[in-house]
Amino acid sequence: MLRQISWHTYLLSITGCLAAYYLYVALVYYKTEIVTVFRRLSGNPPARGASGAYLVPAYPVMGAAQQEEVQFIAPEELVFGLSDHPDEAETMPGQAAGSDAGSLAGEFAEMIQEVKTLIRVIADSREPRENFQMLFGLIVQKYPSLQGSPYQRQVNDFLLRESAGLFLFELNSAELESIWNGH
Repeated sequence: MLRQISWHTYLLSITGCLAAYYLYVALVYYKTEIVTVFRRLSGNPPARGASGAYLVPAYPVMGAAQQEEVQFIAPEELVFGLSDHPDEAETMPGQAAGSDAGSLAGEFAEMIQEVKTLIRVIADSREPRENFQMLFGLIVQKYPSLQGSPYQRQVNDFLLRESAGLFLFELNSAELESIWNGH
């Protein structure tokens, strides 16, 4: 029976079957892309609709731009860090000179960012307890005004919560308190 089919007929039938298979796959799985290509070739814009590739929504995505009131501040009024003159009071624009709550909150936010970095570094490099104690001690020394404030407990709670299971060692509240006290 195989002697009755020529090689030419065999190759034509295999080529026809493969072409039919790939045409079916293309039409089933890439219909949207094929339609988009034919639309672009014919010069028509892409179809609008709710889903699919290359479809543009019929509604504006962002909405209309609205004018905002812009206030300009003199460069001298901008505060980015500690003052070059230690005898001047450190105040933020619009903050009273005697107000301490705003500066404590700012220092707390900065310290939390540094503690997050410390947690990531100690966890990634698998550092021992001694290195953690030294680095956390440096952070505590950088923010002495937070010692004894309600923020101290929040920092400790954050550190205990976020570092749980990440370090090679276990932290406890007493250890953190001793670092805050400089021991």
